[in-house]
Amino acid sequence: MNISIKKRLLIFSGILGLAFILLLLPACDIIDPKDAREITPTDTTGDTLKTATTDTTIIGGQSIVLPLAPLTKVLVEDYTGHQCGNCPGASTKAAVVDSLYGNKISVMEVHVGFFARTSSTFNINYRTAAGDKLNTDFGLNDQLPKGMINRKPFTSSTVLLNPDDWIGATDAITKTVSATAIGIKATYDTASRSLNVKAYTKYRSDVNDSYGLTAYLTEDSLVSPQVDYRFNPDFIARFLHRHVLRKGLDPTEGNVLNAAPAVKGTSFLRSMSTILSPAWKPKNCRVNVIVYNTTSKEIIQAEWIELESLLK
Repeated sequence: MNISIKKRLLIFSGILGLAFILLLLPACDIIDPKDAREITPTDTTGDTLKTATTDTTIIGGQSIVLPLAPLTKVLVEDYTGHQCGNCPGASTKAAVVDSLYGNKISVMEVHVGFFARTSSTFNINYRTAAGDKLNTDFGLNDQLPKGMINRKPFTSSTVLLNPDDWIGATDAITKTVSATAIGIKATYDTASRSLNVKAYTKYRSDVNDSYGLTAYLTEDSLVSPQVDYRFNPDFIARFLHRHVLRKGLDPTEGNVLNAAPAVKGTSFLRSMSTILSPAWKPKNCRVNVIVYNTTSKEIIQAEWIELESLLK
């Protein structure tokens, strides 16, 4: 037999074998936005982000260990909607940021405005009172996808950033030292589904502006329809929504920490509580606590706790 014919037969048999193996692999029926990323990034920030020096502080009668020079953690806010076809691409960008910075950032997916409207097809309402307020306060006006990185301007005067700017803005912020350290203690009662959160804050430098504190409850891994222009057809029946905002939590003592300038070492205790909806899965929930400038709305420091850690 001619050698070229043998080679062709070998190549053809190899292709058939590969096709058979692929047919045996299980099919994935859920579209996860992170699956579309082109790279598998790793933490490139190195040891500069490690803060080993801490002290123990008594706040509200509770002993709290807090860093002396806390590096700034980041809340990545991904504003989206299940009828926004360009938004899943932004969710992929958020997944990349999450992979790059790990426990230095927390992603919060906020469904707002026209593209978050419900219908017979998109019948799950992910909009929240807290998300609607953020939509109004920061003037998104259905300009999705957009995001905020600690609600801080990056390349221009606006805090509303395009997804391509999220990594650069996050990298810049995580290299800065925050004026505030935050500690969180929480309890969750499985029978009543009652969540109680205590946020402890201590200023690590003098503060000239008024600061406030609030918190957001998110739930991960929610599966429901999504329009996604990266696919044809663009309707995805089972799309994985990540870290979706479920509820805002305000302290019972009020949001404002210091109304006037405060000195280094000033500390605060704020308490928050809520009842989780029966539809929410506690093991997938996270509470994000932020300290922010009450005038500029910029986030000064962020910290979070996974409810899964309270279930053990």
